[in-house]
Amino acid sequence: MLERDAHRRVRCVLRDSAFGAAQSTRLREGGGMPITTLLADDHIVMRRGLRLLLENAPDFTVVAEASDGTEAIRQCQEKRPE
Repeated sequence: MLERDAHRRVRCVLRDSAFGAAQSTRLREGGGMPITTLLADDHIVMRRGLRLLLENAPDFTVVAEASDGTEAIRQCQEKRPE
């Protein structure tokens, strides 16, 4: 039950973060700080691939990674990604 609740909260966080990232991109069209992101996936290969893509994009900075929902929530609270 706890794991399922954690996954629901992560989906909400990710959905809200995606909206915030899109909004931030519009606000930063003239340049500025990169968008901070948290990668959450239970497959390390997927996280590494996404990190490589995002590290090559000047508008994004990966501030944390998580392998499950509980860890993603903890990392979001600590790192405060957009």
